[in-house]
Parts: sequence; structure tokens; C-alpha cells
Amino acid sequence: MIAQIKQRSPGVEIVQQDDPLSISLKGGGWKEEATLNFHRIYGYCQKATPADCAATRTEFLDKILAHSAPPAFTAASLRLAVRDAQYVGYVRQLEKGAPLILAEPIGEDLFAVLVSDSAETVALVTPDKLLTLGMTRDQAWRRAWDQTRAALPPLPEGTALATNAMVFQDQEYLASMLIDGKAWRSIAAKAGPDLFVTVVADNYVFVGLMPDGPDLAKFRQTVREDCESQPRCISPNLYRFREGRWIVSR
Repeated sequence: MIAQIKQRSPGVEIVQQDDPLSISLKGGGWKEEATLNFHRIYGYCQKATPADCAATRTEFLDKILAHSAPPAFTAASLRLAVRDAQYVGYVRQLEKGAPLILAEPIGEDLFAVLVSDSAETVALVTPDKLLTLGMTRDQAWRRAWDQTRAALPPLPEGTALATNAMVFQDQEYLASMLIDGKAWRSIAAKAGPDLFVTVVADNYVFVGLMPDGPDLAKFRQTVREDCESQPRCISPNLYRFREGRWIVSR
């Protein structure tokens, strides 16, 4: 990745971090220092074919290097995304006094995260950025959720799941459907204890009913394999909704 960046942007300064899968870019048209993390791509490339790995690396750099400055950050760009505990923990390890991520748990290992959306990238929103908008964290969170929810499809009916599982795909922020705990409490009450959800990617959510047992164990393996095939998997787990939060089904 570093070799490609040097070739495509010869004027940029690359600063290697302590983490071997993280670098910063300065100069060369970049008005602000930008930190790039290659962890998800690295994980994907452990399982993908060389051709698929190369395509994913190129796509990532195409989006990053198209901007010599971060995309515009406004109140209208605020969104809530879903990320797993590993992602949130990694970002928090990079913090040196100032928070780099605003996140709230929605389950055992899933978090709602405040982000800024643009056509090519999704960037984390930090408290100092909110100051430029004159917004408190609560105000930004509510605005972000309203704007995210407005673009999401309707949640499934709990009783309808008894006859048909539902797949939501090919739309960004679909994973954010899992944030609405109040709505899922009602869905779970109608669907019963066999309700499950998988969220292998931001644009792919699977909802259905299946009791514990051999069939569910086989399906868990399918979900893990599906996660491994995703360039940016959110979670390889299968979840049940218990007491207002998402719990990993083991």
C-alpha cells in the first residue's frame, strides 16, 4: 500500500506509525494530516484471492487519493454507523488524550458510532469537530440518527418472520437498522426467542427465525465464511435480541 501511494502521490510525506498497519499522510496537496488504517484490508487479503485483494487495495486508494483534503463536514453529513468492539477498541488505542471516536454500545460487541458521510468516504467524528458546528454530542447524535433512519427501509414485522426470513442489501448504512433498540424490542416480542440477525457488512443484514441446534450451528459457520469474503466485514457473529440489546448466539 505504501509503495502504491508513493507511486501515485510522489509529493506526499508518509509517516509510519507504531502500528505497522497504520500510516499518516502529510503534504503533497494534503491540507490536513490524514491517518490511514489498513487492518480490514489486511484481514480480507488473508482469505481473498490475489486478484480480489489487489482490486480492493486499488479501490481503497482510489477513494483516499482522490481527496487532497477531507470531504466537507457539516451537520447534514452526520450519520450513525455500526461497528464491532474490535474496531472501536483499535481506534481508542490510538487516542493520546483526545477522543478519536464517539460510540455507544448497542449490544455485546456492537456499537453505534458517530460518522460524517460523503460520496467516497465515511469519517469518524470527534468532539473537536462538533465544536466547529456549535453542537453538543447529544444534539449531533440525535441529528445523525434522524438523518440515518430517514434513508433506511422499514424494519421487518415480527409476525411475518415466522414464514419468511428477510435480507436487506445493496444500500449503505443498513447495519444501522440494528441501532433502533425500541423497535427491535417490539419485533422480538412478536417474533419470539428464535429471532436472529447477522450483519456481515454495512450493506448486508439478514433477519430470520431459527432455534438453537445443529442447523443454527451450521448457519453460524456460513456467516463466518461470508464475513471472511467481505472487504469490510462488520461482524462474523449471529445475534439474538435479549433485554434490549444484541447478544452473540454461541
